[in-house]
Amino acid sequence: MNFMGSAVLLRSIYIISGIWQRTGLSSIIFTAALAGINAQLHEAAEMDGANWL
Repeated sequence: MNFMGSAVLLRSIYIISGIWQRTGLSSIIFTAALAGINAQLHEAAEMDGANWL
């Protein structure tokens, strides 16, 4: 079945692809933000009793 050519499924495909796109972009931004955290902050948090949760 040609899902991308179906007029009936156009709205659903458009919405799902938009959600998928925003999820991917958000995960890239989140990963970049976590990578930018200074290592000294991680060490200080461990000394204060922080764990992986």
